[in-house]
Amino acid sequence: MQLSISDLAHLATYAYLVIAGVAAGDAIVPVLPAETLVILGGVLAASGDLSLGLVILAATVGAVVGDNISYQIGRVANRNGRTPEEMSGRFGKALGWAEAALAARGSSMLVIGRFIPGGRTALSFGAGYVRFSRARFAVTSLFAAAIWASYSAVIGLVGGRIFAEHWWAGLGLGLAVTGVVTGLIELGRKVSGRGTSIADKRVELRDARLARMDRRSNKAEPTES
Repeated sequence: MQLSISDLAHLATYAYLVIAGVAAGDAIVPVLPAETLVILGGVLAASGDLSLGLVILAATVGAVVGDNISYQIGRVANRNGRTPEEMSGRFGKALGWAEAALAARGSSMLVIGRFIPGGRTALSFGAGYVRFSRARFAVTSLFAAAIWASYSAVIGLVGGRIFAEHWWAGLGLGLAVTGVVTGLIELGRKVSGRGTSIADKRVELRDARLARMDRRSNKAEPTES
């Protein structure tokens, strides 16, 4: 069975839509293989089956949409203004880490978090939960998504050109390089002491809240005549 130019164009369109959809869903369900698909898109761009520019665009748009949906879910989930300390278990710890990371590193943490396993979901949801500036989040999300999409697609493109006859080897190379870079980012954070800094910020935020609660409690107590 032979495919016409029109058939190939339709298949390519579906490929871009799948990349965008998975990139969006990965912000809410972090087990989705968003990065793998973008790298594969780069591999297919190397063989001329897809456009590198459109792969990057689809991944960027999908990632931005997913980030902002996750942010909004976090914002809605905390309409009552609860603090991370009020949430128990791993969920509360993740929120506490996200709050401290954003307070200590600001917008740059949203970019770095894109390359940390699970960091994207924790930070986007956490940003909404702790009421991080929506405008600041939206702008940073666009910047971070563009960097992530370009990096992943280009890694796939390079792998696809090196292993022109074996697309799966190009994909494997892309995933391996991404794993190494992610590991180096994690190592750099630990060596530079950023993990400790974020932990210290977490303690600082918690202590500040406890101090405010104590002041309110003292003001509420009736004075003796």
